[in-house]
Amino acid sequence: MTDELSAQPGEETSDTNPDQSGKLDPSEQEKAKPRSILKRVVTFPVISIALAFSFVLGLTMTWTSLIMFIVSLFVPGLHLTQDSAALPILLGGYFFYWFYARVFEKRTVSELSWPGCLSELARGLLLGFWLFTLIMVCQITFGSIRITGRNEWTSLLPMILPFIAFAFMEEILMRGIIFRMLEQWRGTTSAVVFSSLLFGLIHLGNDHATLFSALAISIEAGLLLAAAFVLTRRLWLATGIHIAWNYTQGTIFGANTSGCPVKGLLITQTDGPALLSGGDFGPEASLFAIVIGGLLGVILLRIAVQHGKTISKNQ
Repeated sequence: MTDELSAQPGEETSDTNPDQSGKLDPSEQEKAKPRSILKRVVTFPVISIALAFSFVLGLTMTWTSLIMFIVSLFVPGLHLTQDSAALPILLGGYFFYWFYARVFEKRTVSELSWPGCLSELARGLLLGFWLFTLIMVCQITFGSIRITGRNEWTSLLPMILPFIAFAFMEEILMRGIIFRMLEQWRGTTSAVVFSSLLFGLIHLGNDHATLFSALAISIEAGLLLAAAFVLTRRLWLATGIHIAWNYTQGTIFGANTSGCPVKGLLITQTDGPALLSGGDFGPEASLFAIVIGGLLGVILLRIAVQHGKTISKNQ
């Protein structure tokens, strides 16, 4: 019998394990030490999220700027654009997120593990493609968007790497840092609600953005991508959906993507009320996108709940 089981009625038991001299073992001594004020501050969840976000984004942007500066020195006259930063952002985002998780959080970065990543990424790409194709078919059927022509097939190429890099970076920041750390603190439900709203709000800085477009992004994309993370506990499915969503919308159908004009294979023109077409912000601000994307997000969340993938507040 253990000491705890053999304790007499009325005697208190302890979770600690003192040795025969009455002293705690080193690990228990470390736990018993009062934490410094600084440590308590930096480990407070909101501060931890802000520090992780700033670390990964700040170093990724610094690394990207440095790479582009070095390239400009060795290749004088080379015209570098925002899209030229795609590869450094992709590599830097992965490395600095992995580094933060390993060094500061002292954990295995399971959400970026390689086994099975191609399968999840492929499923995400297919899901994102068919999802936004369905949205556009609905818009064309109801006359809120018209196809007026097409460009050369080479218009499909320039935005491949930028869409991959920017989608992956957003997933690292929004689902890998903000959602994951919020979920550990407040549980899945609160994390889904808050991160989805935040994802919509950060798009308010885009051209032609409105409060309605921000709400639309929160429901159709914030909810959907958070659900994809909860279901798999990895970033690959959400990243695949995100890449294909943007690529299909902009590069294939030539529609404004989150307010930004993109030259695509098809030339489309909005027609009818903005509620159905999305207006100048693009199809993401349409009722079709809200209903279809939001519904899929709810379905994925329901599957995650059925499989016990959610986390309660007190867990």
